[in-house]
Amino acid sequence: MPGNDIIVFATLGAVLVIFVFYLFFFFLDRSPYIAWWTVGWLLYLPVNFLSYLADHFHDHRVILLLCSGLFFLVNSMCNFIGTKLFVGQKPPLRLFYSLFAITALLFAEQIYRPSFSIHTIILGILVLVGIIRVWAGISLLKISQRGSLLYCLGWAYLLCSSNLGALSFLYLNGISRVIALFFFECIPLFIAVGFLMLYVKQTHENITQDKQQIKYFNIHDKLTGTFNRDYFEDVIKQLENNPEKFPISLIFCDINGLKLVNDTLGHKKGDQVLKKIAALLIDNSRKSDIVVRWGGDEFIVILPCASKHQAYEITSRFREVLNSSPSEPVPLSMAIGVATLSEDSNRMDDVFRKAEENMYANKLKEGNNNKLAIINALGQLLFNKDYETKEHVDRLEDLVRKMGTRLKLSESSINLYCLAAKLHDIGKITIPERILKKQGPLDSGEWEYMKKHAEAGYRLALSANEFASIAETILYHHEHWDGSGYPQGLSGEDILLSSRIIAIVDAYDVMIHDRPYKKAMNKADAVKELYRCSGTQFDPNLVDAFVQII
Repeated sequence: MPGNDIIVFATLGAVLVIFVFYLFFFFLDRSPYIAWWTVGWLLYLPVNFLSYLADHFHDHRVILLLCSGLFFLVNSMCNFIGTKLFVGQKPPLRLFYSLFAITALLFAEQIYRPSFSIHTIILGILVLVGIIRVWAGISLLKISQRGSLLYCLGWAYLLCSSNLGALSFLYLNGISRVIALFFFECIPLFIAVGFLMLYVKQTHENITQDKQQIKYFNIHDKLTGTFNRDYFEDVIKQLENNPEKFPISLIFCDINGLKLVNDTLGHKKGDQVLKKIAALLIDNSRKSDIVVRWGGDEFIVILPCASKHQAYEITSRFREVLNSSPSEPVPLSMAIGVATLSEDSNRMDDVFRKAEENMYANKLKEGNNNKLAIINALGQLLFNKDYETKEHVDRLEDLVRKMGTRLKLSESSINLYCLAAKLHDIGKITIPERILKKQGPLDSGEWEYMKKHAEAGYRLALSANEFASIAETILYHHEHWDGSGYPQGLSGEDILLSSRIIAIVDAYDVMIHDRPYKKAMNKADAVKELYRCSGTQFDPNLVDAFVQII
């Protein structure tokens, strides 16, 4: 058997083995680049076989060489597309489809009405294949590091772009043809094996990375990146059995007002608060300390080799940073408890319980002030979100105070009513801005949403002791004298006096001041409107009293 035949059949065997490998990996992975490579190496089989036939069956040499050339072009296109996809680049599919269509038409024309010599056609095909391979080689060299396998594959593409193996079938004979075939058939095989090696390497790295991610998420909280409760249990056992880590201090932290933030601004804002607190704890702890998310709004910081004094120094640092942090969306604060385990003290369970008790004691002492700060901040946010302004609230307080004096209410009651006037619409912080600032009338769905703000404000007020006494005033300030209001449809004197007063005062102030969606009325028209709604929306006796003070 001639040497070039041996090389052709050896190449066919090698290509078949490579094709089987690619087919195997395709069924495992189904990646697009593996699919293109698999098709490409499948097409390389007829390229070699048809070249062999053309060399032995001279009567059909033209058609066999044309078919071999067409398969060779498509094989190169498929491998190029697979290579571009593998390195994360978009292949020029439309260009290739157009090129293939033109080539196929040219081949058909050559078979039925030859216009060019077979050598001219084949040389044209080889030039196209050479351009494709140069393009692939340059693409690989641009993104690879010198000396890497990908870098070597780029040069291999450039080297095989000369197509000397294919040219040897046309122009060489004897030993020179055998050498050219052997050398240049090895290069595509090297490229095929190289990409298989890269695929296996990449797959192994992905599996390793996935394992690391699984391991990471097994011991970390997904939202905050701190360690989770399972990890806490493991690390505490290790530390407790290692005297070298004593004394061990625990800092128990509970975020103040997180539920308030979730209920008013939504869980997305609440998650932002959690992330900020977690980052603060990590950044201001020692490298050896372990920050754990214990529950929804609770964190524990484990401090190996830290005395109680050192633990308090770290908590002081936490508080300093919290106090200097911007109030976005609300002031950040935590209740903190500390306890320490030494070699001669109780078990870790007792220390944990002590730290938790100290945290709750701190929460009882400071928690209400923190909620007060949060609600005040929410009120400020409402000014930015709604058409409400500080001037509007100040005018309401002034009018409510005058009404209280007119009705001969006690000073304490007047102060309480003024506080209710200030916060009567705090529940609107839970309403989407698109509804609050809508220029036209609300549709039925939007109106139902808007009506929920009274109940939301009621829950907010109940959350802080200072505001609990005005919670019902906030709840009922949209009830109507005739029972047509909301949320409970109360009527007459079943509605709190404070709510009835605020309803009149608020309506009057809105009527006589400009809003983006309406022009202000004059005072006379506003008074007429109050009288028109007297006995239906408003308490008629209070309307008479109110008109006397303006």
